[in-house]
Order: sequence, then structure tokens, then C-alpha cells
Amino acid sequence: MAARSTIITRSRGYVPPRTLPARRQHNHRHDPRIVAIDVIQAMVDGGHNDARGQNSARSTVLQIEFDHVELLTTTYGRHVLAAWTRAAAGRVALRLRAGDRVAIAAPGHLLVLLVDASERAAVLAVIRRLQAALGAKFEVQGRSLRVACTFAAAGLADEAARRQGLWLALESAADAAKNQPSGGVGWPSVAASADLDGCRQRRRELLEAADAARFFPVFQPQLDLETGRFDRVEVLMRWQRRDGSIAAPGLFLDDLRHLGRLAEVSHHVYTQALASVQAWSAQGHGLARVALNLDLCQVQQPQWAEPLLGMIEASGLPAGRVELEISEHILEAADIDRLIEGLVRLQAAGVEISLDDFGAGYGSLTQLARLPVDLVKLDARLLWGADTTPRTRTLVQSVVAMTGALDLPCVFEGIETAGQLDLARASGARYGQGFFLARPLHADQVPAVLDDCQYVTPPPSAGRMPMTAAPC
Repeated sequence: MAARSTIITRSRGYVPPRTLPARRQHNHRHDPRIVAIDVIQAMVDGGHNDARGQNSARSTVLQIEFDHVELLTTTYGRHVLAAWTRAAAGRVALRLRAGDRVAIAAPGHLLVLLVDASERAAVLAVIRRLQAALGAKFEVQGRSLRVACTFAAAGLADEAARRQGLWLALESAADAAKNQPSGGVGWPSVAASADLDGCRQRRRELLEAADAARFFPVFQPQLDLETGRFDRVEVLMRWQRRDGSIAAPGLFLDDLRHLGRLAEVSHHVYTQALASVQAWSAQGHGLARVALNLDLCQVQQPQWAEPLLGMIEASGLPAGRVELEISEHILEAADIDRLIEGLVRLQAAGVEISLDDFGAGYGSLTQLARLPVDLVKLDARLLWGADTTPRTRTLVQSVVAMTGALDLPCVFEGIETAGQLDLARASGARYGQGFFLARPLHADQVPAVLDDCQYVTPPPSAGRMPMTAAPC
């Protein structure tokens, strides 16, 4: 069944909702922004044909987004968020002029058409009324709730809208709004709209890449600081683009998450990685563990651990040789009880659980005693200046001492200098990882490192460790 977007209009009072079929996104997934394009077009068409005969070219579209929609969905459930959004749309409708329109594009996402309103002062006056209305408490399904909203505005006659299209203008306004103080409003710019056009093209390419399986794993070795050998690897993701270039995760992870494809792509990449580890084992190459990174999108469903256990079992690799890393952003946004339930299930099967980016925020510290964790990975930012600044060095040593008291081995991430490596060893860390030791490698480069690269600290003039294989 096609997705449908509710259009709520107000003309001489409240008019019952009608519905508008939305475009289907690729692979039957529905991007709220794709739906919103249809909604905007319908509202603009409706404004143009309004009985009052007003000129829609002088109209303005507002975007109202609930802040932290992912967290709201996780905390209250999608059905509560949907009811909350309908209540918000009703409040907005009651504060608009006859002929103006409000639409629900997605849970937590409203669009408003202000007919024949292009002057910024007039638009701001409307926004202030709506901010006051939405700032009051909502009573939703027996809950008393408040919501913070981000407002963005784009006029149909704005230069950004004329050059790049209304939706890109509205998107650039939404980005600008996020950088405003509380209560601020975002307005579009031509340059920002052009950047968003590039973002849209990249997302189309990402969807094609996801279907064509153009994502693959690379492996960054971890050094056992007690034995001096590389016996662990962390799996990282890479994207082979149309032009043959290789993109690192910083260029695509957020977009894949936004498109709803990250869990699927991660499963594909991790399946490849586990197959490579199994092949190395069959060839006699020793590897203690392979580490996989979990994302919030992978832990939001009930029984979320079962697909991961199924993937490990299908690979033929013993679960005891797999490590799963959970990071700070998961702790901040996930249902903590559901997360712990899955982690306990994985741990019981033999999977090692590590807390990644430890020290990046308060969440990892407050949850450390509660989470079923076997290993702690220090956030790389803790090492910045630690080899030269006494206070930072003391902080790092204290963190390692604390994890040691909890019987949790510690991994130093982001080692980029000989001084940082010396600090890792002197502090009692068990493992080290970073470009100074080894860069991420392709699957066919790893066996040589496991077999032959016993690490020897280079002299200060030598720089990074020489690698016989070209890094990825």
C-alpha cells in the first residue's frame, strides 16, 4: 500500500483531513522528505487555486520539525509520536488564516503554507504565534508532554528557491535553523542550497551503491602491547564510488542512516568480513578476535541480537572470536533495558562486548557499571596532547587505572606518535590501535601482518611503522 500524507486545511474553521498519495522511494522505503515534496506541491497547487485568487508565488512554506525525533520515537514509541504530531498539527491549524494550510509530512515533521505572505516580518509574526502554541504542554494518550521544535522558512520567490528548487531551499533553511539559538528561525541561502543539491546527488549514488553491493570491509590491526603482535582487527567500512575512488565512513554513514539503509549495508559488509576471517583461519593465520561496530539503527528492534548471532553462526566462526563495539551515541539514544538484554544474549553466546569511545561524554561513565562489558576502548581525543601535557597524561592514566580496577582490559585508539605508544604501555593498556601502528588494510593484506609484523618501536626519526602492503 502506498504511503499517505495527511493534509489538514483550515478555511472558515477546521476542515476534516484528506489524503494524498506519496511517491514510493526505492526498494519500497519511504523517505519523509520524498513524501514532503508531494505535500508541498499539493499545498502550493491548492494555494494557487484558492478561491480568494491569491498569488502563490508570494507564498512561504514553513517546516516545523520536532527536535530529537529518533530519541522521542525510542522513548515513547512511534504511535505516541504520530498522535503527538496530529495534536501539534491541530494547534497550528487553529492559528492560521483562512486559506493557509498545514500538513503532516511524517511523524514529528509538519509543513505549513502561508498564502500570499512573503515579507519576513509577517512570516516571523506567524512563527512566533506557532512557537507559543507548540511550547505549551500536550496531553497525548495519557501522557503530559512538551516538545521543542525547529522552524525553517522558504519563500517561493526566494532566490535560493528559484535557483535550486523549493525543497533544497527549505532544507538549507532547516540546516541554518539548527545553528540558531533557541527560538531562532532558519532562512535559505543560495550557497547552502547548492551544497544540498550535491548531498541529494550523493544520496542517489549511495542508494545505487547499496543495491550494487559496492561497500566492502577493511581491517585495522590492533597491537597486543604485552606480546608485541597484531592479533586483533577492527572492521571498518569503505564505499567504492562510480569513479573508482574509495570513500571513508565520514562521507556516507550519516546519509545511509538517514536513508534507512545502514543496517542492511552493515550486515552485508560484516558478512564479508567474517568470511575473510574464516578464510584466514583455514589458511593457518592466527587472529584472536575481529571487532564489529554496532549502530543505533541495529539495536532499536526487539530481539535485535538474533540477526547478529545468526550472521555469526552462518559464517562458521566461533562466537568467542567476535567482538561487538557499542559507542556513546547508542547509550544516549537507545532503550537501555532493551540494549542490555541483547548484550547479555550476545555475551552468553561467547561474543565479547566492548565500550567504544570511552570518555567522550558522561553516558559511557554512568553506564559502565551497569553494562555487560568485557573491554573498554578509550576515545582517541583523550590522547591529544597526553604525551606532552602532564594534566592530560594524569587523566589518561587514571582512566586506565579505573578500568583495570574493574577488571576491564583497555584499548588505546588513535595512537599517532611514539610518545602516545609509550604512554599506552606505561599506563597499563592492553591493546593499541592507530595509524602509527597500522593503517586499515584490504582483506588480502592482513595475513602478512598477522604472520610477519611483530611490532618493534621505531626510532624517533623513523615516523610511522613501515608497512610492506599499501594501506587503504
